[in-house]
Amino acid sequence: MRVFVTGGSGFIGAAAVRLLAGRGHEALALTRSLDRARQRLGDAAQLVQGDLGDMDSTARAMRGFRPEALLHLAWDGLPDYSPAASARNLTLGLGVFDLAADAGCRSIVSAGTCWEYASRRGCLAEGDALLGASPFPAAKNALRFMGEAAARHRGLGFCWLRLFFVYGPGQRRTSLVPLVMDAVRRGRRPELKSPGNRNDFIYVQDAALALVLALEKAPAGPVYNVGSGRAESVAEVARMACRAMGADCDWEPWPEAEASEDFWADTALARRDLGFVPAFDLARGLAETATQDNG
Repeated sequence: MRVFVTGGSGFIGAAAVRLLAGRGHEALALTRSLDRARQRLGDAAQLVQGDLGDMDSTARAMRGFRPEALLHLAWDGLPDYSPAASARNLTLGLGVFDLAADAGCRSIVSAGTCWEYASRRGCLAEGDALLGASPFPAAKNALRFMGEAAARHRGLGFCWLRLFFVYGPGQRRTSLVPLVMDAVRRGRRPELKSPGNRNDFIYVQDAALALVLALEKAPAGPVYNVGSGRAESVAEVARMACRAMGADCDWEPWPEAEASEDFWADTALARRDLGFVPAFDLARGLAETATQDNG
């Protein structure tokens, strides 16, 4: 399969592109930095320099590549969740969906987020209530609804994967696991904002696998959760990350506080339709991260 990938040199995108290559697919990755993309991807994909803000050059690249599918992972400006940034990314996403249809793509797979859900408690299933009061989840939800409708109108397959708390090598340094591991390297006690919160952590290679399975299987269902199916506290993830780094973790316990979040993914649909089963439990994923990610 020939796959055009936006965000292909990013944290999740690079893992997905490498997996596509390993499974015999051909990818063209749109990237702003060819040097960074070559460093992360090697020869796993063809590369084209550009960004979604220049739709003309993106259209030319697509037409030249003739993709069969689009994998849309780009979301510009994170961690900027402002109304302006969210609206811009919604517009860019809808634009690239149109370009994919014009270029002859048969299907679109796009990344959503667990923050689309209104609830922060319990096991969340794909049909649960969605959040529209904040710009970022509102834009994600709008992109999914409008993208699905546009794809149906153009006769394309469309699949939306709601990713939960993805971690692993190459993650933004302000995220939980890199923050903890960087603190351990400096011999400092990690500072945790919400140690009692419980979230669903999924290793980046498993998230990439779900995305690739969605491309390969073209499932009938439009939306799938991608998570481990269980929640772990931020404090316990920090302790496990310390142990993965070989640290003694003999700090004072983090102060107990009421959890504002305690939720995890219902993954039954992804198992049934995609055959998705995570290969990495949390301990193994953190050990891999500690080995591969040197900051």
